[in-house]
Amino acid sequence: MKQDESNINENYWSDIFPFEPYPNQQQGINESINTLNSGGIHLLEGPCGTGKTLISLTACLSLVRDPSTKFERILVTTSKKQQLAAFEDDLKTIIDILPALKGEDSRALGYYGSQPTCSLGWNDPEVWLNR
Repeated sequence: MKQDESNINENYWSDIFPFEPYPNQQQGINESINTLNSGGIHLLEGPCGTGKTLISLTACLSLVRDPSTKFERILVTTSKKQQLAAFEDDLKTIIDILPALKGEDSRALGYYGSQPTCSLGWNDPEVWLNR
């Protein structure tokens, strides 16, 4: 089921997304899958309520469940409990509609922590100035 980058479409992930997706959500999922499949890093930005969490989970779960990709697990890190709770809630919603995921071993791990959690120094201006 491995998809060519130019060939990613809704059929690859539509059974995971729990609602009728808006066009920008479809585009976000497809771009995330294409970017991750090609070894890139995909950053997603948008206002509250646009489905960023579901877009990310849908793209990542699509790749994790495809045995022809190298992806095995999802790691979610955040500095806020509330953000982690949003991922957990959306993952539970997906599991409820996708019976194949029920009872499977965990393929996602989430944790939260304060600034020292980030080993790259995202919040340290000195790190950015010296790059």
